Amino acid sequence: LWGVAISEVQGGISHLAEHAVLELDGHARGPASDFMRYLGASPVGGWLDGALARATADGQAELQLALRLPLDRLEQSTVKGSVQLSGGDLRIRPDVPLLAGARGRIDFTHQGFHVAGTARLYGGEAQLDGGSQADGSLRFNATGVATADGLRRATELGPVSRWAARTEGQAPYRAQIGIAHGYTELLVTSPLTGLAIQLPAPLRKAAEVGGVARA
Repeated sequence: LWGVAISEVQGGISHLAEHAVLELDGHARGPASDFMRYLGASPVGGWLDGALARATADGQAELQLALRLPLDRLEQSTVKGSVQLSGGDLRIRPDVPLLAGARGRIDFTHQGFHVAGTARLYGGEAQLDGGSQADGSLRFNATGVATADGLRRATELGPVSRWAARTEGQAPYRAQIGIAHGYTELLVTSPLTGLAIQLPAPLRKAAEVGGVARA
């Protein structure tokens, strides 16, 4: 089905009279990249307004899918499903941070999708949630601990990744990602507790001293 081998398919048409509805349920297991391509290329991608069209994933995953297709009113078709991620890398869009070793679920319907799980972000484990919003935008939240090495690799943070070369340790953070009208906004806040900054005064900071950083 649109490049995905669906197994354990059950369903049928309960009433063959006027306004017959075909209902199908299926399950698949395989490369997560195949399922993301399915979500982008199949009618499901259109129902999601292309929200996952640029998403990429690797590793293995499982797909659960339920379709309800009114045979004389296909424009009223509905879909409900989920993709279970088992530790591969996930990137929602090229301009969004890579979620390494992602474990969790992407639940979707014909009206939108929601992501919940864990992944490595900025060098540490993070809790993730978010998805599509009623206004058509995408919103995601992440909370975790960032390491100095992880920040150095986070080129999407701009100057932060460069001054991170003068830091040691780790610190808690909260990241908020918003995508609307083709533009991506990324806000990261941290109290900096546990992160030492080896810069000239007044920017120098010992690890045990707190502060506030927004990027």
